[in-house]
Amino acid sequence: MKKMMAFLLLVFLVTSACSLGAFPPDSIPMPPTATSGFAVPVVTAVITETPTPQAAPLNPKDRCNNPYYPVVDGATWTYQIQVQQETPTTATHSMSVVDDGSFTLTVRDVGSVFTLDGTCGKDGVILLNVPGISATYSDESGSSTLSTTNDDGVTVPDDMQVGDDWSQTITVVGSSDGEVTLSATIKTTYKALGYETITVPAGTFYALKVEQNGSMTIHGSPPFDTHGFLWYAQGVGVVKSGLEGTYISELVSYRIP
Repeated sequence: MKKMMAFLLLVFLVTSACSLGAFPPDSIPMPPTATSGFAVPVVTAVITETPTPQAAPLNPKDRCNNPYYPVVDGATWTYQIQVQQETPTTATHSMSVVDDGSFTLTVRDVGSVFTLDGTCGKDGVILLNVPGISATYSDESGSSTLSTTNDDGVTVPDDMQVGDDWSQTITVVGSSDGEVTLSATIKTTYKALGYETITVPAGTFYALKVEQNGSMTIHGSPPFDTHGFLWYAQGVGVVKSGLEGTYISELVSYRIP
């Protein structure tokens, strides 16, 4: 049960800020405390007024044609993740796309593998879409699965503009060794704030800053809330993300065929 709870939290964090790595369940960041002493320098919401960037040319291999979330078979992104006071780690995201526009994002780091299903919806990219097994986690101790039973909204809208707000609410059930152990509802709201020039190990990007607020309710327990930001670069995806008091993730390298 403890491992399933940690896996569910991992899924919640990934859907809240999509560049998170595949942390082992025992090291997944928990809600911050007043004495944690860890400050994430990504939580300011002041945006310098700058013009909207010219639309990047569409990639003919992109199944969704979403300017800020490429869905291209064989694409990879590597991120450096700083979790509280721990040594930074890296995680590589690899995308596999099928002809109907559905895809699987596989996240690998040392000793663990995490997968997340998504699709090209009519209004944008949707992670943890219905139906079927939507996420899996495996390490040396075994594996767990999450299946989405209900989904409403989008993760990344197709026409994301400054000032836009949107949301996604999903209900999932978790199972380990074939036995359903819990269910939960995850709601995330987003607001596009403006453009900033962001420098990360992969380079300097002119990115759209998006504020997110997440709330996960495991049925029968109080909600767990998060607050953070993501920076999306056209034609690249998430170049930086962070949750307040928890972690920072920065793009190290990427390849989009």
